[in-house]
Amino acid sequence: MLELDFVAGPPSEARWLRDGQPLGPAIHLDGAILRRLDEIRVAFAQPFDRKTVPLVDPDEVRALGRALYDVFFRPVESHLPSPADPGPHTLLIRSVDPKAFNLPWELVELPGRNLPIGCDSAWVVLRVPRASAGISVPPPDPGPLRLLFLAAAPDGDVPLDFEREEEVMLRATERLDKSVVVMPFAETGGIDELARLVAEHRPHVVHLSGHGIVNEKGVGYFAFENEHGRPDARPADQIAERVFRGAAVRCVVLNACQTGLAAATGLADHLVSTGVPVVLGWGASVGDDISTRFMSSFYRFLATGNTVPLAVAKARHAIWESGRRDHAGHTLWDLTFALPRLFAIDPDCALVDRSAPPRPYTGPKTEPVLLGDDIKGLREGFVGRRKDQQQLIPPLRDGTFSVLVLTGIGGMGKSTLATRATSRLREAGFEVYGVKAMRDSTRPRPGGCSCSKSSCPRLPARSWSPPPTPTRPFGTASSRSRIALPWPWTSGRSGNSPW
Repeated sequence: MLELDFVAGPPSEARWLRDGQPLGPAIHLDGAILRRLDEIRVAFAQPFDRKTVPLVDPDEVRALGRALYDVFFRPVESHLPSPADPGPHTLLIRSVDPKAFNLPWELVELPGRNLPIGCDSAWVVLRVPRASAGISVPPPDPGPLRLLFLAAAPDGDVPLDFEREEEVMLRATERLDKSVVVMPFAETGGIDELARLVAEHRPHVVHLSGHGIVNEKGVGYFAFENEHGRPDARPADQIAERVFRGAAVRCVVLNACQTGLAAATGLADHLVSTGVPVVLGWGASVGDDISTRFMSSFYRFLATGNTVPLAVAKARHAIWESGRRDHAGHTLWDLTFALPRLFAIDPDCALVDRSAPPRPYTGPKTEPVLLGDDIKGLREGFVGRRKDQQQLIPPLRDGTFSVLVLTGIGGMGKSTLATRATSRLREAGFEVYGVKAMRDSTRPRPGGCSCSKSSCPRLPARSWSPPPTPTRPFGTASSRSRIALPWPWTSGRSGNSPW
């Protein structure tokens, strides 16, 4: 393992170590070198400020990598592994100054390799905050490997198609070994739900997809959603304290802009500094399409048994190759491949304790449930329809209105949405009963709940308007009695039907 350790001055120095032993003389970071490093950081960031695909001439990309190589690698060039050595090798960047982490180390090309080190499956590039030194990482939980996803898409100026994110994650994880548990997606996009799921089900990997930012004071934020779908931006220290401190989570994947931008309390580096073993983030703003392609590749490689660092390297290589564009007879590179950044406490942090026998998992799974009297829905694994829930559940719970009618063609998911809504109301203290709406002449089955028009004279006329051919259910909720009633019609015909 090669380690480049940045020591705060004065004088500022960078020291190489190989397997913990000093390697060559210290590199003194004088004013000229520090100015050159600032120029490299600025030059790397410029293509991402254009709000377009950051297509760059490969020679310019190599020039940035070569500048870093000349300052730091050339003094120890004779000690670098041979190009014929297949590895794996680890390049570990340790620093207390976030500026060192924001250098594009992934662009360095080592002699004889002919590709950026960040895309080389023989190498792993890790950033290690000095604040993480001395943190005791407990052993990982036994398997099965548990993955938890949360996509946050609050209403605002920068839209995110969270249902597309969830769909891609479903496709990316469907090939995982059957010993891997993909937990039902967090459905509200809120930090409270995330904290609850992490505490209850102890996932090994938590994937947060959404929007992140580092403000002018160097504080990193992730934009969660409140229950009304509005932004609920939380700083890194609150996320660490509320969700991850003392948790069993081994890896956090931050699929959000600027989450890999190191700062005073940047998201990725701060989470590692508070005890999360491995965190993956992005170094600048990135388009949803390429971040989705990267994450799809990352989970595909993770599914085949690769470690997190190796899966990151292979996913970088995949978007590096797919991001090449021909322009006027010349090939340009999409520089986004250099944005995924991996922070870690220790290069050897395993996700799962494979020496221990797997523990039976009895947590939430995608399965149908009967609410009563053959009213079917989904108890777990509910994906999508978040905006519908945000519009329906708060006013039902708070008593803004007490009767709800869902309409739509058959098969579009009204029963599933109503099932999930009533489950959320149950969590808020409501009693939930499945009630079957029947014709006056139909006798209810023994033990079942039923209701007909003649038995509900107190309902306002405008709230009781069955179609000529009743087909689907509708539901009511009363805040005074705190009762939720999902009611299905008896006919099975399809068509525009109430729920």
